[in-house]
Amino acid sequence: MLDGINPINAGKKKEEVLSMLKKWFPQMENFSGQLKKYKVTINDQSPLFQTDRQQKLSGLW
Repeated sequence: MLDGINPINAGKKKEEVLSMLKKWFPQMENFSGQLKKYKVTINDQSPLFQTDRQQKLSGLW
């Protein structure tokens, strides 16, 4: 999309890119929101996993 931009067609290319970004950006925001939810869940569970793992490892020694 960005290939071939020159002073003659820069305005048209700019509009094409902006149009694509307007369609893409809301999807990225939704995806980012989902990742934040997963991160919170993972971080909340992380101490439980670490404690369980430490208990299992201490049983080996």
